[in-house]
Amino acid sequence: MMRSPRGVIPLIEVPAGVTICPLEEGRDEEMYIAVQHEAFSADPLGAGLTASDIRHQLALGLAEPADLFLAEIGGQVVGVARCLFDANGWNPDGGPFAEIVGNGVLDLYRRRGIG
Repeated sequence: MMRSPRGVIPLIEVPAGVTICPLEEGRDEEMYIAVQHEAFSADPLGAGLTASDIRHQLALGLAEPADLFLAEIGGQVVGVARCLFDANGWNPDGGPFAEIVGNGVLDLYRRRGIG
């Protein structure tokens, strides 16, 4: 059984000066982790992931670089997000799904529409 779409999901506008890009494997893991740890410093679950964990998940196919996003302002990473994508029909209704499972923005850049 497929659910009917509940309407068109509007596109959001990225704030001026903010660039959103997927993780570039071999270059961005350490920065991704640094921002995640700072953004989730009060949450032991959010601050426990390491760059080695990300590389391991990528190597095993548990994640792809396109699942991990970085928000940059002037070349500085100020936010990160991780998504789960499933196009294989594991969703209970058999259809594809996507879910944001982590979204962190550095304190100084919060409330600016980045996250």
